[in-house]
Amino acid sequence: MARHVVINATSVGSQPDGISIYGVELIRALAGVPTDLRFEVVLNRRARSRLRDLAPPPNMVLRWTNGALSPEHGTRGHLLRAAYANLLAVRSRDAVLFATSQIEASLAGGSRAVTVHDVTPLLFKEHHPRQYHFYRLVLGRALRTSSIVIVPSVSTQAALMRHYHLSKGRVRVVPHGPPVPLRLAPTPANGHRPYVLCIARANPVKNVAGVLSAFRAIEGEFGGDLVVAGDGAGAAGVPATDTSPRVRFLNDVPDADKLVLLDRATVLVDASFDEGFGFPPLEAMARGCPVLAARAGSLPEVCADAALYFDPRDSGDLARTLRRALGDAHLRASLSERGLRRAPEFSWASSARAHVDVFEELLDRCRRGTP
Repeated sequence: MARHVVINATSVGSQPDGISIYGVELIRALAGVPTDLRFEVVLNRRARSRLRDLAPPPNMVLRWTNGALSPEHGTRGHLLRAAYANLLAVRSRDAVLFATSQIEASLAGGSRAVTVHDVTPLLFKEHHPRQYHFYRLVLGRALRTSSIVIVPSVSTQAALMRHYHLSKGRVRVVPHGPPVPLRLAPTPANGHRPYVLCIARANPVKNVAGVLSAFRAIEGEFGGDLVVAGDGAGAAGVPATDTSPRVRFLNDVPDADKLVLLDRATVLVDASFDEGFGFPPLEAMARGCPVLAARAGSLPEVCADAALYFDPRDSGDLARTLRRALGDAHLRASLSERGLRRAPEFSWASSARAHVDVFEELLDRCRRGTP
């Protein structure tokens, strides 16, 4: 087998959701890994704006396919990507095929690896009815015939082993890196109006409603605002008119604006009921913003001792945690310093190197004729 890796990154769209961020950052990092592997990266045309400034090295070529495969096209886009994944697998039998998300896990093909980001649709069927059927009826079979499954956390590894009866050796934990640059020191007080920051998209599993409830409980004790960055008021599942004027909803923010939000926030709150990895807390830690995180999914694994934890199903517990953090500057400073120490343990360079190790292993198996 030629030292050729086909990367199906059609899950990358024009919007910076978690899977898309992973795909973009991984491709950029792979471009900097010293290796004699030859990468063929397949993307849909909607992703062009995300990689416009990438100058691929000689061993990497970007192939552009139909923009209809983009995740922005919802269920139709998912179905098209799933079908295209199997076509690409058949066409790429002489290469290692790697899919950057579970939707592109193929049922056919030769040596294959796939990244599964979480099992949220299995845990919250009511919020992901279409994906639930894919996870239950299709994904398990695709994973059992894949050579290696990559996951971003031990939490997701355990969930895959539990739900799909995969052996631990076939499910490799490769953490992501931070989507924002690391800051060298905590942000000094700057005189801006204080605010609690929540970065979450329009998904009930993100539990923005719980954050709103907790903020209402402590609003009278805090002289600042709550800023929800994601999909506007829809992220909370309630009309903006039903919330306090001290709650601000933002739609998708550019990277530069996100840095400003993180650098000026008093604390960041992630109240998700489940996370396969959890980018917002890592972003906050990388910028020295104190983190309050749900005791759920991979969040304790990612944040370790650099966060205050609460039960996401108990808004009273979240309110108490908010009250404690907002009322104790020394505690916030400690969380900030711990976050700045924790964040450098994650990097896209090490993540890319670990992916290359997986590809090398698959090539070695092919040479030896082992599955």
